Amino acid sequence: MRKNSMTIEKLHSGIKISDMVDGQFVHRNYIGYSATEAKKLFREYVKTLKARRKNDENFDK
Repeated sequence: MRKNSMTIEKLHSGIKISDMVDGQFVHRNYIGYSATEAKKLFREYVKTLKARRKNDENFDK
């Protein structure tokens, strides 16, 4: 996986951010945000997603 694989697309309706997270393709749409704000929100989402996955792995043990 490339280190900087995040893509940011400016659409008419907003910002679309895509990235690979733990081998899975994830994309989110942000309407009404600047690219900088959307990128910050996406990073927070990825942190939350990774924490949930780690919590689920620990729960299954």
